[in-house]
Amino acid sequence: MRSLHQHASIIPLLAENLNEVLLGFYLQDAFAANKEELNLIFVKEKEQLSLALNVEAKTGLLFFYDKELIREGGAMPLFKGLIGQCITSVVAHLNNRSFAIKFENKQQLIFKLYGGLSNVLLADDVKVLSLFRSSIQNDKNSNLNDLNQSHVVTPVTADSYFYIGQIVEGLKKELSFLTEPHGTIVWQGSHIIEGLHEFASQYLQQFKYQTLKAELEQKFSRQLKGKKAALIATEKRLIQLDEEIPPEELGHILMANLHQIKKGETEVSLFDFYRNQPLKIKLKKDLSPADNAAYYYKKAKNRSVEKYQFEKRVLQLNAEISNLELLVEKVAAAQKLKELRSVQPETKQQKRSVQPDKFKHFKLQEFDIFIGKSAENNDELTQRFAKKDDLWLHARGVGGSHVVIKKKPAKDFPKEVIEYAAQLAAYYSKAKGSGLVPVIYTPKKFVRKPKGANLGQVLVEKEEVIMVEPKKPEGD
Repeated sequence: MRSLHQHASIIPLLAENLNEVLLGFYLQDAFAANKEELNLIFVKEKEQLSLALNVEAKTGLLFFYDKELIREGGAMPLFKGLIGQCITSVVAHLNNRSFAIKFENKQQLIFKLYGGLSNVLLADDVKVLSLFRSSIQNDKNSNLNDLNQSHVVTPVTADSYFYIGQIVEGLKKELSFLTEPHGTIVWQGSHIIEGLHEFASQYLQQFKYQTLKAELEQKFSRQLKGKKAALIATEKRLIQLDEEIPPEELGHILMANLHQIKKGETEVSLFDFYRNQPLKIKLKKDLSPADNAAYYYKKAKNRSVEKYQFEKRVLQLNAEISNLELLVEKVAAAQKLKELRSVQPETKQQKRSVQPDKFKHFKLQEFDIFIGKSAENNDELTQRFAKKDDLWLHARGVGGSHVVIKKKPAKDFPKEVIEYAAQLAAYYSKAKGSGLVPVIYTPKKFVRKPKGANLGQVLVEKEEVIMVEPKKPEGD
């Protein structure tokens, strides 16, 4: 997929628009949702703007949202020194595919939009301080003198466009988002931020579609090839079993000729009265003639089981091949990512996902509090649902429910919320009849389940204690 969304003539338009929009905003939060996405949350009174740089599609895609992005427990906080700092300007760099968001503390976030090497750098006026993608070593030594120059905004010409969208500025300075060069217009407007967001959304969807389609085609084709090879081998073995002289007949022939067989022989030639011809039969020299016959009778029973298993395997392989061929057809026919995902086998991670409605749920000051309903449910809450930065609580020294307060991005747990959750932990424990109950609390990352532990049993490595009265929640 080609595109000019990082063209040097596009960046000034973006910087100009961001300067208008973000002036006076401050940075509330900055974190890496994963190795492929940086999220920045800007706030000004009741206004919010979230900016995400996503590099999953091997290029830098910019997303813009007018709401706060939620930071999950596993997210990596970044650029801590900028939190709370006000934006003073957004400027593009001369003849470069980069721009800078500048803050009141004289530091800046530099967006280098270099395709698969796109990155965000935290820098002061002299040097780079830290990176979003620290694996890009060259960015640590970037020469800021080559960047810190204002850009003279030049118009985007009609031949500067995006594929899978392409952004074009015409005579009326309108921006168009096209399906292909000079193709169907699917979005049109005058705001570069909206255009880039729409482009990024469709580009990423198309990338995920193409990536998943190629992955499923390869996966199912490989599995289909393996199943067909296994079917050929299984059918070949069945033919061999059918063509071999049945071991039971060999046993009958031996029993009919015991007087001609001597112990210690490894082979004997006898008349095959089933086929009216001489037949050589292999013997085990350490067995008597009768025991050799018994050996073949036993082998006949095993052969019957083996043949049944192979016949069953043939039916199973044919069914699996038919199913895989159907999946291959569905992948080939799928036109959208959603259609491909309906074909995609469930992953271990998907199987492990737990829905919040499985637990008791309470809320205080916008903080969600979840409580386990049983020993098994406690394990699901703590081991599979809770994130490492969530707060975990439990009545000390007695059996009871696990309690989890979900973490809110860039917010500490209020004392009132901890106390309320502790009262719930005390109530849903065997100490609920006591006047005061000690309740331990700690970030979930300090709670682990030892190997071989019983349901609901965990080991807490660090803890604090709060004394509370058990409190029955309303409506319970």
